[in-house]
Amino acid sequence: MSLSNDSEKATTPSASDPSLLNQSGKNSSKVVCAHCSSIIIQDNIAQLVDNRSFDLPLIYQKKEAPSLEKEALSAWWVVDDMFHFENVGFTNAHEGMKYLTCADCEIGPIGFVDLETKRNFVSLERVLHK
Repeated sequence: MSLSNDSEKATTPSASDPSLLNQSGKNSSKVVCAHCSSIIIQDNIAQLVDNRSFDLPLIYQKKEAPSLEKEALSAWWVVDDMFHFENVGFTNAHEGMKYLTCADCEIGPIGFVDLETKRNFVSLERVLHK
């Protein structure tokens, strides 16, 4: 299958989309990188949390911006064990935060690590589902 066919089949549903979850309450489809289509999370691994607000840095920053630009996001795939990811990179801790990136294309952040609970949060808006 070509990359363009994969991209056409991938979607970015909203957190209220019932097709996101399977019968066990986990992700019903694979979560893939929006830029290179690498698998980030296999199906039936992550839980959906749609009420946790977090300001995640923008993927593309303006060079003239005086500080790190962020956007408020609230819908997340939560992965409790970092070893359940397929292709995720972890940044070094910076100002008390660790961010998640695609390990293949290194685009990110696509999410963050809660250093207190060690839970990993991947933004629904920064990935695709197929």
